[in-house]
Amino acid sequence: MEAHTDVLIIGGGFAGVSVAQALVKKGIKAALVDQKDYFEVTFANLRNLAAPQVTRDKSRKKYTDFISGKFIQNRIVELSENKARFEDNTEIVFKRVVIASGSRYPSMSVAKSNLAMGIQERNAEFNEFHRQLNDAYNILIVGGGIVGVELAGEIAYSFPDKKVTQSLIQL
Repeated sequence: MEAHTDVLIIGGGFAGVSVAQALVKKGIKAALVDQKDYFEVTFANLRNLAAPQVTRDKSRKKYTDFISGKFIQNRIVELSENKARFEDNTEIVFKRVVIASGSRYPSMSVAKSNLAMGIQERNAEFNEFHRQLNDAYNILIVGGGIVGVELAGEIAYSFPDKKVTQSLIQL
């Protein structure tokens, strides 16, 4: 059996969630698809890493707790003009599609997980990242961009006893 929607939104980041919420408010039937079951405020992850006692994993929220339209946790393996087939071989028919698949950080799973598709798994990842950070004495941050500088500041503020070194590499 096929599901039907007016608009299929692929990707549950800021763009996908914003589009889904706006369409539903206008009475348009929308379905949001993402591989994970949670929305994550990626720029809050640095504080969550350094001071989880302050953020208490509030930078992540299950889609089903706030999305007004339909949410589908799945991976699209085939997309045609008006139909998508999911990894589990179910399908959805749509009139329009919005592709808001966002970005990936394969080498920086603190920013976006490569493995945790469930919110409890992601929270456990952060507990482990924080434990490793807590156990370290010397911390090297490679890169002096916005994220590197912010991360160095978060760690230095939350762990004043740790030695934080930032390396600026030019290519």
